[in-house]
Amino acid sequence: MTNSEKDGRCPTQDSGDTGSAGNGDDAEDSRGVGTAEQLEGVHADDVLLRYLPGDDSYAAGFDPAAVPPSYLVPVAVAALRGVAVDALPPLHYSLDPTALDRLCHNDDASVTFVYADYQIAVESAGELRVRTQTA
Repeated sequence: MTNSEKDGRCPTQDSGDTGSAGNGDDAEDSRGVGTAEQLEGVHADDVLLRYLPGDDSYAAGFDPAAVPPSYLVPVAVAALRGVAVDALPPLHYSLDPTALDRLCHNDDASVTFVYADYQIAVESAGELRVRTQTA
């Protein structure tokens, strides 16, 4: 674990690469995560992940109306890995991205799943938790 991971900063942006899913030119990427207008300007280095030493996880708050969780999950994992989003498997290999986005339109709903060797928890109130999956 790097020092930037421990203090809650995303370990990206040293090389100038944003690690984003795209540059906003595509209407929708392969993960089915929303329009370019919805996601314009949201990059891995914009995701503030707080390290929570008590449960060895990272947390991020988000506004589900502004950033769909189906977009945020790959961006957060890419930030933690220090890779571009397109280096990760498509989110739909783990769950239905549309169903994940709809979850955030319900009161008091949550889902936990595994994506790219990370345990992901999303709450409809706009909380994302990411933890390295242990064997």
